Amino acid sequence: MYISLLMGKRGFLRREASPKEVLEHCLRLAREVAPPTPKGKRGRPWRYSHALYLALLLFRAFFHLTYRETEASLQDLMEGPFPSHQSLARYALKHLDPKLLEALLERLSRELEAHLAPESSPEGEAASDEAPAHLAALSPLYLMDTTGLAYRSKDRLLRFRRGKEVRRVRGHARLLALMRWDRERRLLWPLGWSGGGGLRPGPPAWGEVLRRFPPSRGWLLADAGFDGKEVWGVLGEAGVRPVIRLRGGGEAREEARVRAREGWDPEVYRFRGVVEGVFGGMKTRLGGGYLWERKPWTAMARALLELIAYGLRVLLSLLPPPPGYKAIY
Repeated sequence: MYISLLMGKRGFLRREASPKEVLEHCLRLAREVAPPTPKGKRGRPWRYSHALYLALLLFRAFFHLTYRETEASLQDLMEGPFPSHQSLARYALKHLDPKLLEALLERLSRELEAHLAPESSPEGEAASDEAPAHLAALSPLYLMDTTGLAYRSKDRLLRFRRGKEVRRVRGHARLLALMRWDRERRLLWPLGWSGGGGLRPGPPAWGEVLRRFPPSRGWLLADAGFDGKEVWGVLGEAGVRPVIRLRGGGEAREEARVRAREGWDPEVYRFRGVVEGVFGGMKTRLGGGYLWERKPWTAMARALLELIAYGLRVLLSLLPPPPGYKAIY
């Protein structure tokens, strides 16, 4: 069996993993974070574990498959029994816990940071000429932004205040991603997330996301939508320098916002748009379409699995190929 190797922008070999290898890593990560299988005396006993369900849902998101296509693919990849497509869809709707997805993302991000530690950087790698010199000295870099992924819900009527027009829009799952950027390798991987519904994002608790997934030192780049008291407070406690555009033309009265205005660096802020590559990659794999889920919760869970699958692709591109695999150039 052969596997292709791709050349990255900076000369690093990045390979495409086979479905069997992807499934093995999905099972490995899921077993490390999944809770034990319930063993109650009442009701029908569980035949499959939480880890197996979680791994198969991540495998489905990785290759953008339907539930039926996932079941068909597993017939050639798994020797033992596995859930049917009805059972997998039922688990995603009734039993998938957001905390389980959060634990899976944390486990994946820790493994990625171990592989991308400073001592594992290529020797003789010079700083990029595109960035100012002080940017490399104060790494790591964190990027935070939000996007919306449409899903197959019934069209909803929205009546706007201006005018009398009534528009039909598709339901959207709103995803907030906290990413870490390795500028030398040109790699992005997820550290944290938050989700919700609605086409237009409201005022979510961005500070809560930073508390759940605390960054350490470095820089945080974000647009004016993240200009809030909770964000400034958490970043001050963590020792992270914020490069966030202020609302209202940059007028600042509070102490935290005054310090942020004084520390504003336009040369650093221009790198904020790098995070759009993550959202663009997710939507490209969706074929420019939408998520196939119909319920708001399952659509939000699928959006989070898409983000985790993005980090898994980064991890697999860094790992050496398994024994017996040959590259096709």
